[in-house]
Amino acid sequence: MKKVKEILLACLLCLNCVTAQNDLSSESFDELLNKIYENESNDSIQMIYINAYLNKAKLTNDFDELSMAYYMKGVYVEYPNSLKYLDSAITIGEGKKSNKFLPHICLEYGYALFNNSRYFEAFQKFIQAKRTSDSLGLKNISFNANTNIAFLKQISGDYAGAKDIYLENSYLAKSLFKGEDLKEERLLNYQELAYAYLMIDQYDSATYYNRLGYSLSKNYPNKTYPAIFQLVEGINQFKREKFQSAYDSIIKTESSFIEEGDSINLAFAYLYLGKIQFEEKDTLLGEKSLLKAYDALGKNPEKISELGEVYKLLWQINKKRNNKQKELFYLTELIEFQEAIKQEYNELSPAMINEFDIPKLVVEKEAVITSLKETNKLKTQGVRALIIGLVLVVAFAIFQLVRRRYYQNKLDEIIHSLEQKSVEHKKDKKVELDGISEEVLDEILKKLSDFEAKNQFLDANLTLSGLAKKLNTNSSYLSKVVNLHKNENFSKYLRGLRIDYITKELIKNEKIRNFTIKAIAIEAGFNSAETFSKSFRESNGMYPSRFIKQLTKKGLDL
Repeated sequence: MKKVKEILLACLLCLNCVTAQNDLSSESFDELLNKIYENESNDSIQMIYINAYLNKAKLTNDFDELSMAYYMKGVYVEYPNSLKYLDSAITIGEGKKSNKFLPHICLEYGYALFNNSRYFEAFQKFIQAKRTSDSLGLKNISFNANTNIAFLKQISGDYAGAKDIYLENSYLAKSLFKGEDLKEERLLNYQELAYAYLMIDQYDSATYYNRLGYSLSKNYPNKTYPAIFQLVEGINQFKREKFQSAYDSIIKTESSFIEEGDSINLAFAYLYLGKIQFEEKDTLLGEKSLLKAYDALGKNPEKISELGEVYKLLWQINKKRNNKQKELFYLTELIEFQEAIKQEYNELSPAMINEFDIPKLVVEKEAVITSLKETNKLKTQGVRALIIGLVLVVAFAIFQLVRRRYYQNKLDEIIHSLEQKSVEHKKDKKVELDGISEEVLDEILKKLSDFEAKNQFLDANLTLSGLAKKLNTNSSYLSKVVNLHKNENFSKYLRGLRIDYITKELIKNEKIRNFTIKAIAIEAGFNSAETFSKSFRESNGMYPSRFIKQLTKKGLDL
């Protein structure tokens, strides 16, 4: 009987959605678009309006609007299903010479592919976005497409091509941004140009942009910027064999990277300090710097090609000392690191991956193991030095900075939203309900408030009828009060309370962040980790695992 009720309820919900879409057929495209934007916080309602927009476009045979509708479906549906809608949007858009939305679609398609490590395909879509936006005079799309194309060119080793694109973007930025936004874009652009010039051995030009960027960033709130310019200039001086100047520049960055929790750039700083100290024959200090770089790498899961040199140098140091245990340890670390890089970037840059001679490293590892087993018998065959070019120093640092900034902003939005909900809850106004006396309504609202304050919603087995019984009322009254005063049905009301509770707990209680997702779900009153994760994402815009990672990076302990 219970199963039959569930099926009937599902059918009723589907019928309501269909009825809602039919009722929306008289709405104009602009009205539907406004509704889509107004309901960005509610995925299910927003999708109703998107589907209504799509149906209307099909009925009117309006190809521009149809392309727009498929684009919106592609944006709001998760990967990989999003790609089929974006494909439809592009196919329709390519058939319309005047379609000014085609560049937006291509750009969004590129982002979807890029975020899922399909770099070569993403590159093609960014090129298409650039070509179409240039022909239509859409400078903002050209700018964003350029940024991604240049970044992918850097990964593939085409630094000269990347440099030309960054120069183009420096001119576009002046017409697109003003004030602090322009300053931010100029700082990013200077970093990218300095690194690109560094990689094509144009050291004077690299110094020029490092100085421009450092001067512009000195009074900027984000203290990472001046440190990055100093780091890149230090690497620049190292390549010119001006080791003292390189050391003086890089050593100044250490405290800033530690303070900002920037473990990637801190690892770069320690790596080059170690290389400078080796050049000056100070082996002990050089090894200490490399060990600091190794520790910094352990605090960040990101894999950046050049930082593999940390493992390589530590391996070679212990190989010369004939310390077989440590030699084997760092060689194993190097192989695992290179395997991770190969898996991530093989599609985009086979040439770069060919530099990672992993089979030879594996042979070396086996030789070390054999040597350890045979006690002091040196049978190591040796491998040719694995040279990793200066790849992705600032490019990946910028990529990490941009991505970190996005999630930090999202985290701030969640915290602000929780504070706002608390304020709005205090301002809730009583609304009269037909069939319920004012006295009964006051009593239910008071008991609901106590229910929320005591966190009784964390009972995973709680039902509408069960809560109604606890509050000494009936299910019908309680359902009406929740629907009108909380603006949602009972199930969503419970989920919302639980997600808000556990979000606050994760922010202020560092211990809970170390729980498994399943344990956190139980803590929040959910029986299923999958249901919890989905509800968390619907409410906060990111999965709990990503949220915890951002809290850890930001070092919140509220």
